[in-house]
Amino acid sequence: MYEPVSNSVNFPALERDILEYWKRERIFEKSLKLSPREMVFYDGPPFPTGTPHFGTIFVSILKDALARFFTMDGYAVPRRWGWDCHGLPIENAVEKKLGVKDKTQIEKTIGVAAFNDACRALVSDCNENWKSYINKIGRWVDYENAYRTLDKSYMESVLWVFKQCHDKGLIYKDYRVTPYCYRCETSLSISDTRESDSTRPRQDPEVIIRFRAGDGIGGLPTWYLAWTTTPWTLISNLALAVGPDFGYAAVEHEGQAYVLSEAALPKLTRELGEQPKVLARMKGSELVGRRYAPVFPHFRELAAQGYFRILAGEFVTLEDGTGIVHMAPAYGEDDYWLCKRNGLGVKNPVDAKGCFTAEIPEYAGRNVHDCNKDIIRRLKEQGDLVRHSTVVHNYPHCWRCRSPLIYRAMDAWYFSVEKIKDRLLKHNEAIGWVPEHIREGRFGKWLEGARDWNISRSRFWGTPIPVWECGAPGCGERVVAGSVRELEAMAGRPLQDIHKEFLDAIRPACPRCGALMQRVSEVLDCWFESGSMPFGQCHYPFENKDWFEKHFPADFIVEYPGQLRGWFYYLHVLAVAILDRPSFKHCLVHGTLLAEDGSKISKSKKNFTDPMTLIDTYGADALRLYLLNSQAVVMEDLNFRDAGVQEQIRDVLLPVWNAFSFFVTYANIDSYTGDPSAVPKPGHPLDRWILARLYQTEKEVRKAYRSFYLNQCLGPVVAFIEDLTNWYIRQSRGRFWGGGMTLDKKSAYDTLYFVLTSLARLFAPSAPFVSERIYRRLAGGDSVHLAAWPEIPGAFRNDALIEEVRLARLVASLGLSLRQKAGIKVRQPLSLLTVALPKNTPWELLAPQLEVLRNELNVKRIEFMDQPEKLASAVATPNLKRLGPKLGRDTQAVIVSAKAGQIREEGNSIVVFHKDGREWRMDRQDVSITYQGRDGAEVMSDRGIVVALDKTLTEDLVEEGVANEVNRAIQNMRKEAGYQVSDRIELCIEGRLQPEWAERLAALALAELKTIPAGQADGESEVAVEGRTIRVRVRRPNPRESGSETG
Repeated sequence: MYEPVSNSVNFPALERDILEYWKRERIFEKSLKLSPREMVFYDGPPFPTGTPHFGTIFVSILKDALARFFTMDGYAVPRRWGWDCHGLPIENAVEKKLGVKDKTQIEKTIGVAAFNDACRALVSDCNENWKSYINKIGRWVDYENAYRTLDKSYMESVLWVFKQCHDKGLIYKDYRVTPYCYRCETSLSISDTRESDSTRPRQDPEVIIRFRAGDGIGGLPTWYLAWTTTPWTLISNLALAVGPDFGYAAVEHEGQAYVLSEAALPKLTRELGEQPKVLARMKGSELVGRRYAPVFPHFRELAAQGYFRILAGEFVTLEDGTGIVHMAPAYGEDDYWLCKRNGLGVKNPVDAKGCFTAEIPEYAGRNVHDCNKDIIRRLKEQGDLVRHSTVVHNYPHCWRCRSPLIYRAMDAWYFSVEKIKDRLLKHNEAIGWVPEHIREGRFGKWLEGARDWNISRSRFWGTPIPVWECGAPGCGERVVAGSVRELEAMAGRPLQDIHKEFLDAIRPACPRCGALMQRVSEVLDCWFESGSMPFGQCHYPFENKDWFEKHFPADFIVEYPGQLRGWFYYLHVLAVAILDRPSFKHCLVHGTLLAEDGSKISKSKKNFTDPMTLIDTYGADALRLYLLNSQAVVMEDLNFRDAGVQEQIRDVLLPVWNAFSFFVTYANIDSYTGDPSAVPKPGHPLDRWILARLYQTEKEVRKAYRSFYLNQCLGPVVAFIEDLTNWYIRQSRGRFWGGGMTLDKKSAYDTLYFVLTSLARLFAPSAPFVSERIYRRLAGGDSVHLAAWPEIPGAFRNDALIEEVRLARLVASLGLSLRQKAGIKVRQPLSLLTVALPKNTPWELLAPQLEVLRNELNVKRIEFMDQPEKLASAVATPNLKRLGPKLGRDTQAVIVSAKAGQIREEGNSIVVFHKDGREWRMDRQDVSITYQGRDGAEVMSDRGIVVALDKTLTEDLVEEGVANEVNRAIQNMRKEAGYQVSDRIELCIEGRLQPEWAERLAALALAELKTIPAGQADGESEVAVEGRTIRVRVRRPNPRESGSETG
C-alpha cells in the first residue's frame, strides 16, 4: 500500500518538509560520495555585502539544475561557495559606516590597519541572508567550506599567480592614461567602465573652440575649429588631430577664415552662415604639421619644443563635432598614444582628488568638472568660444561609488594582454559556448580588441601587489614575492596576515646595493583575484597540487552576459598566461530578467516582487520551472511576470501531482505495488505509445543537459507531462476501473508506475521538491537526487506510433474546435466525423486510433476522404513581401495559381502548381491556407488535415447526451460527498430518463438505485437539460431502510 495522496497540495509547505529532510539526512553530502568521477564547476563569488536579487537567484537555479543532472548522470559535483571579500564595494560600504569623506581621512586619521579591520568585520557578518535565499530555492551548495578571497591561503595563490605572470614578462609598470575615480582616488580598468552600473546618462557642456592658426589662408586671420565635451581639458591642450583622408575646407566669415571638415559645414550654418565662401579645400593630410596657438597660456613655452601642431589621427570621426579633435594627452587614451607616437609628452595639472594643482593658480584646488562653467565663460570673454550647448550622453561612472570618472595619466601596473592575444583567441576556439555565437561574437570580439589591463588600485582592502623597489638613487632593483614563505623570509618573522598593513611594514635590504626596499603602495584589482579563483580556491600550488592538475580546466561555468568582459575574461587571461589552456570547457551565458513592463528591475521603483515572497506563495519549484523554461536561460531577456510563476502550478505541477494521485488511489484499491527494478512489457497501444514518448523525451533531455543547452532541457519534459495527463491517463481511465487484476490492467499499472518513477528523475533537476516527494513515495530510497538518471530501453522506441498518435490528436483537436465553435458539448454524442487527410497520407495510418478518436470526440462513426478538396476548397493568401525576393519573375504566376486553388499541403511545405506543369515548394510563412467547407459546411483545418462534423441530433443521441449530463452530476456529487473511489453508494434519479440509462449510470457510479427522500441524502443536485429537470440524490447504504428502484 502507498501512503494516500490528496488532490489538494500545498507546495510551499511540501518544500519546507523536504528541506528539513535533506538537512537531517545530509542528502547533499551523500550525493558528493556517489562517484569517483568528478564534474568540476566554478561558482562565481558574490560580494557578501550585496543582497540576493532576481539575477543571483536565477543563476543559482541554473547552476543547481546542471549540478543535479550530472550527479544523476554518474558524477560527483562539488559545489563550493565563494565570497569576493575585497575591493571597492567593501571599502565603499565601510566608508559610509565610518563617515569617511575622502581617502586622506583613511590614511591620516583612521589608519589603514583600522580601516582594513573594519572591512574584515563587515564581510564576516553578511552571509546569513544569502544562505536563507539559496536554501529556499533548493540549491545545494557547500557553505561550510566556502573559499574567501581575504583568506591567507587564497591570497597566497594570488601572489603566486602574480609572480608567475611577472616572471613571464607579462607585468610591467607604466605612466599612461587610465580611467580614474577621483572620489575613490584610484585608477580603474577598461572592464570596470563596462560594468552594468558604470555607464549612465549625464549632461555635459558641448563646445566648439577656435585655435589661432600659425599661418593664414587667403590673407585672412585663420582659425581651426575643434569640438569637445570636456572643456576643463583645454587647459592641457598640446595638439590637434585630423582624419588624414577626410576632406576639409577653409571658409570665410566676417573677415576671418575658419578651417573644419566639409562634412561639418551644414552643422554650423548659424555660426558661419548658410553658404559661406570656400577659400580652399584640402585633405586632412595636408593640414598635418601646421602650427597653432593654444587658447590658454599655461604651457605656451612648449611651442618651441614642437607642441601645438596638427597630427594625423585614425580615430577622428565625422559623426560629432568639426572633424578636428583637441588633444590633451594627460586625459585621453587616444590623445596619449597619438602624442606619444609623435614625440609629445604629457602635462597633468590635476591631482589625485580630481582638482587642479598649483600649476593652474586660477583654478587650483577646485574639481575639474566644477571648473567647466568658469572655463567656458573665460573662453567666451577671449572670443574663442564659437558654440556652447549641452549634450546628454552615456558617460562612464565609478561602478561602485557612482561618481563620474575622468581619464588621467598616472603610474600604474599593467598586465600585457596584447602579448598573449593570439593564444587567448586560439584557446577560445576550444570553449563550448552556449549560445555558440558568443565564441566569434561578443567574447571573440572582446578578445580581438583587448588592451593591456590595469591591475593596480590605489586603495587598501585587497591583495597587495607583492613588489618591493629599492629607494637608492640609480639602483632600480625590484623584488617580487610569490609565497608566504618568501614574505616571511623577507620579514624575518612569521606572518599571520598578508594584507597591506602587514606587508607595508616589511623593509628588506636590497640584494643589489643593501639599501632598504619599500613595497609599492597599490593593491591588486579584485578582478585579478577573481581570475585567480581556480588556483586560490584549492590553495594551488601549495596544496592539492595533484587534484588541481587532474581537474583543470573546469567542466562548466554559468553566469550573466556582463561576465563576458568580467570574470569569464579574467579567468581566461590568467589561465592562458600561466598554463596555456582555457580555464573552462563549457560556458552557459544566461539572459537578463526585467520588470514586467520591460524596464530594469529596481528596488527604488518597487517594480518587482521579492523572490522569497513568490516562493512563500507558490513554492520554489514553480519559480524554477518558470525561469528554466524561459528564453532567458540562453542570453535572451525576460519580462518577469508573477503570473508566470503561478501558471506553473496550474499547467505543470498540478497535472504531475494529479497523475501521481491517480496512480496511488487506484493502486491502493487493487493492492498493486510497483517494482522499481522491473521493466514493463507493453501490449496495449497506449502503453507502447507513452513508453515510446518517454524514450524520446529522455534522449532529448539527456542530450540537452550534456551539451549545456539548458533551455532545451525542460520543454520536452513539460510536453511529455501534457501527453501523459491529457492523453494517456485520460484514455486509459477505463482500464483501471474494472474489477479484478486483469492482464491489461496489470500492464497499465506497470506502465504508469515505470513512467512516473522515470518522470520524477527526468523532472528532478528542474523541480527537485515535487520530484523528491513523488519518487520516494513510489520507489523508496533516500532521495531521487541520489538515484541514477533513467535508462529507457531502446526497445520502447516507436517513431511510427508517435507519429500515428500525433496525427490522431491533431484530428481530435480540430474536431473539438468544431464542437466549441458550434456550442455543442462533448457530452452530447454526434453521429459522424468526416476527415480528409493530405496527399500521400493513407487513412490506414489512423486505423489503430479510430476507437480512441470516437471516444475522444464522442462520435459514432468516422469516415475518411482521400483529398481535402472533396470536403472543402482551399483559400490561399500569398505573402508578397516574402515571395517577391524568393521567386522573382515567377511571383505573379504563383499568386495566380494559389488564388485559383492550385495548391496542396505536404508535411511542413506548401506546393503551388501551375496548369502548365510547373510546381513551387514553399514554407508555410510564404503562403497561408484556410479551407472553406463545401455547401456551407463548417470545417476546421491544420497542415492539410480538414475535418467536418455532422451536427444532426436524433432522439437516441439526445437521450445519451442527457444521460451523460446526469452522469457528470453524479460523479461530482461523489467527490463532494467525500466518497472513496471504491465506495459503493445508493442513488436516486427522479425525472424523465430512460430506465436503461438509469441502470447504466448506477453501474458507473458503483451504486444501487433507491428511493432517497429529500433531506436524507449526502448530496443532492438538479440537472436541467433539453427542457427536462432531473433530480439526483446520493448517500451511503443504510441497511435499516429499503426502497424500490426508480426510473
